[in-house]
Amino acid sequence: MNGGLIGAAAALVLLLISVAWALIRGVTKARIRLICVLLCAVAAFGITIAARGKLDDVYNEYAPQIQQFLVENGMEDVWNFINDSPAVKETVEESGGAILAPVAALLLFLVLQFVTWVVYFIVTLVLHGPIKRREERRHFRFIRALVYGAAQFLIILFVFLTPLFCYLQFAPAMVRAATDVELIPAEAQATVNEEEIQKVADSPVFRLYGKLGGDKLNRSLTKITVSGETTYLAAEMDSIASLTGDVVTLKKAGDIENWSAKEAEAIKSLAASLGNSKIISALIGDVVGNATGKWIAGEAFFGMEKPSVGEYLDPLFNLLLQDLNKDSQSVNAISDDLETIGDMLSILIRDGVLTKLNDTDNLVDLLTKGTTVKDIIDVLKANETMSNLVDEFTKIGLKAVGDMLQLPEINLDDYEQFFDEVTDKLNEVLQDIDFSDQESVDAAIDNLTEKLQTELANANVDVELNDEIIDLYSDVIIEQFKDKEGEVTIDDLKELFGIVETPASVPAE
Repeated sequence: MNGGLIGAAAALVLLLISVAWALIRGVTKARIRLICVLLCAVAAFGITIAARGKLDDVYNEYAPQIQQFLVENGMEDVWNFINDSPAVKETVEESGGAILAPVAALLLFLVLQFVTWVVYFIVTLVLHGPIKRREERRHFRFIRALVYGAAQFLIILFVFLTPLFCYLQFAPAMVRAATDVELIPAEAQATVNEEEIQKVADSPVFRLYGKLGGDKLNRSLTKITVSGETTYLAAEMDSIASLTGDVVTLKKAGDIENWSAKEAEAIKSLAASLGNSKIISALIGDVVGNATGKWIAGEAFFGMEKPSVGEYLDPLFNLLLQDLNKDSQSVNAISDDLETIGDMLSILIRDGVLTKLNDTDNLVDLLTKGTTVKDIIDVLKANETMSNLVDEFTKIGLKAVGDMLQLPEINLDDYEQFFDEVTDKLNEVLQDIDFSDQESVDAAIDNLTEKLQTELANANVDVELNDEIIDLYSDVIIEQFKDKEGEVTIDDLKELFGIVETPASVPAE
């Protein structure tokens, strides 16, 4: 017999007992007891929701023990960070309250039940005579007592189902996470697995409970507010479980050199899980705010100096730190940033860029062939804060093209002709352009794009840039020099392409 059948059988037995006891009591006593039970349920849930703040404060009772444990294990910096972070403290307190609330409501209901039963017993004992005489005048005593008994049973059942329903909302996700990290033995996974737990959560009893107000009650009991944003325990646990699975996938893949499309998707999924979790976003917001603030100021964060992502990507990374520092105070903004970073990392992993950060030749080859630059720019454009990185990433693409122009196999005449011709065309469009007229700007971009395409082909540069990317390059070049006094020089353009001096591999005139 499975758990569902056992539960149904137990409920039926309790229903019969409740009805039988109501019939024995009589209509008047059954009705009084029903009113008491209903008031106890309403009071238990109402008091628990109203007093959630007290449950949230449970963390403060154990704060000294937590501090002692961290300090004794050499993690005093971690304690200081937690203690000094409003978001971390708020998260711990709110999460603790959300976990305890369903059980607290049940326990309070049982206490109130006992108190009201004692009062009920004394009152009915004292008024036994009047109640008996009133009972004799009642009509349909059997049916009414039966209804009162059944109603009392349903209220009690509703209260007892509340913590089960609340925890079953995230139990499947937690089982999945426990399975991913191998906390559940293989031999037990046949019965303790996400599918079996989900079957219980989707059973008719719990579906009916949810429709009768259980869903709303569950959300009220397990509501979590972090940094002004409201979320719910079940949603947070689901995000955390998804995150755990993605982390396991990446860990199993080993070094980043072994990462492929599968790991790229795991990165995207992981970032989405981080972004979907208000709790994690708030915590990461605090961490990111502290870390980026330190690195921007040239200081170390927890002993970690600002990472370097290579000559090509360092300028972009520095701007990214500023954006993250700006958004770290907003849960929604940092959530969007995490998803954007996840999408960017996914593209970089997919195209093998991260494994070539210190291999300039191969990195240049990747950035000038394929869709890496275009795909990254599309992702950045979708994020309002990070859209300011588009120009910087476009300049990275221009520098990659500049490196291709400096290859030994590029003829000196072709090299010089490229910059001569493009500089002349640039000065021409800058002279004719009307920056207040978008059509004029677009026409200038098209003219410069056509010239760039022609001269790249004439120089025999081995790049595979589509029209959209070259349009972006043209746009950045024009924007870079639109306020320049006097004409743009060849050296000005070379500098934008990352060329500060004539390469040794290209014979000087």
